[in-house]
Amino acid sequence: MQSFSNFFNLKFKPLKSFWFAILLIILLFVVAYVHNNNVAYIVMFFLFSVILIAIYLGARNIKNMNLELLYEPKVFANRAFKYKAKLCSCGYAIYVQDKRHNINGEKLIDLEYKFNKRGFHKIDSKEIYSYYPLGLIKYIKRVILDKEVLVFPELKGKSLEKSFFSSNSINGYINDFEGLKNYSQSDNISDIHWPSVAKGEMASKKFSYNSESDTLVFDYNLISGDKESKLSQLALWSVEAESMGYKYIVKIDRKVLKDIDEILKTLALY
Repeated sequence: MQSFSNFFNLKFKPLKSFWFAILLIILLFVVAYVHNNNVAYIVMFFLFSVILIAIYLGARNIKNMNLELLYEPKVFANRAFKYKAKLCSCGYAIYVQDKRHNINGEKLIDLEYKFNKRGFHKIDSKEIYSYYPLGLIKYIKRVILDKEVLVFPELKGKSLEKSFFSSNSINGYINDFEGLKNYSQSDNISDIHWPSVAKGEMASKKFSYNSESDTLVFDYNLISGDKESKLSQLALWSVEAESMGYKYIVKIDRKVLKDIDEILKTLALY
């Protein structure tokens, strides 16, 4: 009974080729019946048997397939991210998010998602499907994932360099050219490294700074704009400061936050 239950948990979607095969069987039956043609009977039953075997093999190919989510990356609103997952069991021509996989035991794959708003979001399930073996039927299995994802605010606003180091100020001034970094949309056009662009790579210049203050202070109340834009700006500054190795703190609702994970979680749930 458990085996039958597994089969019925699948969705079967006949394709045009399936209906063409059924039509061919009907035509063969008509020819065999009208003309009492034994060859037509044999071909009809052979084709019918092939279809039945293909349906069984197709369902068996996918029915035990399982999908397991692994480690969770940092997720920001309005930014596509890849979730590492593991496909388990054995199967041929298994499709996940329109990418084909042949599985023999286990295989690591990437699942792509994108959420438009910050906060908790739930990944309920994922459909995997296959056309194996003859492409007559699309076999669909819905795998329950039941995973909750915390989405951080969108990284949006003025860059850290543009906001704090654009000129000689209490926060610091440009000291020396350090090297190149990956280009960000918030970077100044003047900081783009054009020789890299000519080679097909988007990169911008990275500078070191002299600062009269050892710690950068990102204060929610001192940022202009609405609530979401303030949270996005704080998230952007925090991520950039963390990647550049600057000391910084975030002030929000009388809280002083120093740890990047605590900062992003607070901003996501604010």
